[in-house]
Amino acid sequence: MGIFFTYYGLDGLLKSPDDLPYTKGIVSEVKLGSRYSERCKCRLKTYFIYIEGYNTPFITSITKKIEAITEIEIKKGDAVEIWVWDKTKDNLIEQLIINGEMIIPYNRTLLLYSGFLVVGLVLVVICIGYLKSSASDLFGRGKE
Repeated sequence: MGIFFTYYGLDGLLKSPDDLPYTKGIVSEVKLGSRYSERCKCRLKTYFIYIEGYNTPFITSITKKIEAITEIEIKKGDAVEIWVWDKTKDNLIEQLIINGEMIIPYNRTLLLYSGFLVVGLVLVVICIGYLKSSASDLFGRGKE
C-alpha cells in the first residue's frame, strides 16, 4: 500500500496539462442537459460541447466549470482547445480555452496528492523498519 500511495501521489503532483489528451477544433453545438452517472446512480446536470469532426461530445458535470463556461457564452464557430481527463473515455473536460482565452484552468488538487505521497512514504518507512528489526519474520525462521 505504501508503494501504491507513493506512486499515486508522485504521479498526481508531477502531472501537467501537457500529459493529458488534447483536442483543438471549431464548436459545432453546445447545450446544457443531463446524463446518467453510474457512480451515483443518478442524473447529473451536464454541459456538452460538440466539436466538428468528433462524434462524442466533451462534457463536464462540475458546477463550478459549468458556471465558468456559461458566463462566456460559447457560440457555434468558436475556436476551442480542450484537455480531457485521461483515466476514462468520457471526454471529461479538465482544461478549456475558448478563442484564446483560458476559461477552465487545470487543477491538480495539490493537497490530495501531497497527502497520498506523505501517507505512502510513512507506510514504506514503517515497513522497512519492521523488516530490519524482525528479519526472521520475513522467511518464517525463529518461529516455534
